Amino acid sequence: MAIKSFLYEILTQAVTSSVSMASADLRDELTCSICLNIYTDPVTLPCGHSFCRTCIGHVLDTQKGSGAYTCPECRAESQERPALVNARKLRNIAENIRSTHPEQEEAGIPCTYCDSGTGC
Repeated sequence: MAIKSFLYEILTQAVTSSVSMASADLRDELTCSICLNIYTDPVTLPCGHSFCRTCIGHVLDTQKGSGAYTCPECRAESQERPALVNARKLRNIAENIRSTHPEQEEAGIPCTYCDSGTGC
């Protein structure tokens, strides 16, 4: 009986660890590379990279008049301001993660693209 209990405990820890790792991996995939928080109103650039609408909006605003707009991830260049495509499914997943993990605080990384000094 002690062996069954021991094996059950080991399996439980392994499953819990795997679920935590999967959740962390998912959180990483849902993190805006500009503000380092889970996406808020995510949009996608033509190159396929996604960002919070406000974050990428601030970045593109700072690039206005420079002659080119570039993606902060891959540096894909565009002569005109790129269209921002709503990422509805990504938004739904991000909202779900945010609502099921409210104990995880936002990163609070200062924005380097605008003058606010806070995350975009």
